[in-house]
Amino acid sequence: MIGTLARKRTHLVGLATLLALVAAMFVVLAPASAHDLGECSNPEYLTQAKCEEETWDHDDDTNTAEVSRHTWTQGTHTAANHPPTVSVVVLDSDRIVPDDSTVKVAILVSGIRVSATKPSNNDEPSSYTATDVALDYVRVSGELEYTGPIPTFDSTPNLDDDITSLIATADIVIPAGTTAREYTVSAEIKPATDANKFWDYSGNEVKSKSAKAKFTVGDAGIGLVSPATLSLGNRVPDDPATLTDESKAESGKDSATGNGINLVVTTTNGIGNKSNNSDVEQITVIAPGGDIEIKAPMVDDVDDAARPHAKRPLFTAVTEDNSSSLDEDVARADGSNGTTLTGDAIRQTMHINVNKADDEPGTVDVYVIFAGDGAAISNTITLTFTGPNDALSIGDPSDSLLAFTEVTTLPDVLRRDIVTFALGATDEGGNAGSVPDLRTRILDPDGKVVNQEKIKVDQLANSAGVPNTVLKITSLPSYLEPLKTGTYSIRVSSTGGLSATGSFVVVGRANSVELSVDTLTPSTVGEIVTATVTVKSGDVLVPNGTQVTFRADDVAADADAVLRAVGGGVEASGNSVQRTIGGEATATFVTVGHGSSVVSATAHRTTDVEVLESTAGAPAVVEPEAVDCSAVGTEGLSATNGFATWSHDDCGTSASALFESLSGRGASAIHLWNGSAWVRYSVVDGAEVPGSSNFDVMDGDIVYISN
Repeated sequence: MIGTLARKRTHLVGLATLLALVAAMFVVLAPASAHDLGECSNPEYLTQAKCEEETWDHDDDTNTAEVSRHTWTQGTHTAANHPPTVSVVVLDSDRIVPDDSTVKVAILVSGIRVSATKPSNNDEPSSYTATDVALDYVRVSGELEYTGPIPTFDSTPNLDDDITSLIATADIVIPAGTTAREYTVSAEIKPATDANKFWDYSGNEVKSKSAKAKFTVGDAGIGLVSPATLSLGNRVPDDPATLTDESKAESGKDSATGNGINLVVTTTNGIGNKSNNSDVEQITVIAPGGDIEIKAPMVDDVDDAARPHAKRPLFTAVTEDNSSSLDEDVARADGSNGTTLTGDAIRQTMHINVNKADDEPGTVDVYVIFAGDGAAISNTITLTFTGPNDALSIGDPSDSLLAFTEVTTLPDVLRRDIVTFALGATDEGGNAGSVPDLRTRILDPDGKVVNQEKIKVDQLANSAGVPNTVLKITSLPSYLEPLKTGTYSIRVSSTGGLSATGSFVVVGRANSVELSVDTLTPSTVGEIVTATVTVKSGDVLVPNGTQVTFRADDVAADADAVLRAVGGGVEASGNSVQRTIGGEATATFVTVGHGSSVVSATAHRTTDVEVLESTAGAPAVVEPEAVDCSAVGTEGLSATNGFATWSHDDCGTSASALFESLSGRGASAIHLWNGSAWVRYSVVDGAEVPGSSNFDVMDGDIVYISN
């Protein structure tokens, strides 16, 4: 469905075509042409930065204190909490205006008492009217000049029972060709008659009161450009009568039969600043499947004398249920008191409430179109509307549950193992709902009900604080009575008859440990070795938190370590004590030396090992220089005839090589004792004699040389 507030405009042909397609679903309101200052006419808003487009100047003579909305609405008035105040307000969102235009300014006065003599009571109510205060001048700096009449003051609604504020407006004409630069508009007030003076709430005379504000002549940009910003609003608005901000942000979710979801939409101009209210002539809210309420801006309720600072909506909220429109020439009346409206109904920021039209669970997509001085389309927000719970769900267990406790000396509160489940509830549209208090039944592997003497059940909030969304199962077995191992079933149910089932596994002691390391041959001092273990009880991974002890023992058992455990869980003994996650645990070692090391991992007295060979830091092996054995000749012999010993560590020789070297010295044969007989090598006329053999001579061999 589509909700629309509008003033007619003819130049947006493309947008008009779009809107015509859905014209039968529009709600149209057309504001009158007079300018309404709205809440921005009240100093209580200006001091709280409620109106971003205005400046707020306090007394520059005696008091520059910050004025809060809270102090303005108190019953006791002093110069400290109600300082004499004059404000010049440029009624333009970013105070940037083009040449050949007119900018409106407002002069506001508050906190001043008017009388001929000093008031006798500091708390005496202010009794002046609009005719008691006059403007001495309105001026503009530079080449601009205020040529209009000096405006007169009108009373505005009281901020408190006895505090009156005044307002006057003036139009500053910006001729074509005005130099683009910053300008200052200033104004000063005076008593309307010479017989009166201005006083503050401490009885001090206020001799002069003036204020100023700045604006810039330049490129103001198109009034409306995309994208407009649609966002979630507040479910609980702030109560202005207190110091506390009670606002509670919308979550984008509500019951399908609830109060709806509040949204706020804003738009900016072509230079990225806040658009002026006067730039907006039509707003269209599109929310297929939704009921749309366009909320009215809140203004002072001038007719409520009993509550001087009360507010009322500018018009009766527009609710879309059928095709309906009001022409701009038709007088619009407020639904509460019949006051005819004269101010702008559509603002740069508008508030919207959307509900589900059919009261059934589901989602509604919402976006907004602005039209006026330009056009802007917002982002789309998807709103979720929920119904009563239609189904419960229980997630997978966070872990398996340990059947026993290893340390019997600890108190029971420390000897518990825990497993958790996520709980959820959804309506028939699949939307998440609130999880109610649930009943729980647990059956052991034999189908028998487990009582809470062995297993305790708690329904808790999750980490985000959402109540009833976590089911916590705590085992309380004694050392002598471990839980039965196997698969347990769990059933949760609500009073409305909804239920869900799940399961978890109870495991016993670890009886399978599989260890692996990422390298078996570290080669550099400082190299990291990572050991990983998988621990099971039968075919089931052990629960998270099962303790695993890693060791790295030097095989040589000397003082020079090969590996050293590092990181968390390292004990003074050098062991690395880690705990399993998903059945696995990891320890880290740093290589500090060379040699063999046995890495072991132990869980529940079950151990696995890996053997590493480290070359890190080992002394370098020096290779001996090569010896040219062909050049040795007879240098290895102790004599060249008779008995001689061959002595050479690096080189051996042969009988033929020796004979060749010795034949020139008259050698006729070379003999070698082989341990049982003499072997001879002899050559006559270049040929070996019968019975000769060419044998090898090695270091330490004894030969006999015949001449």
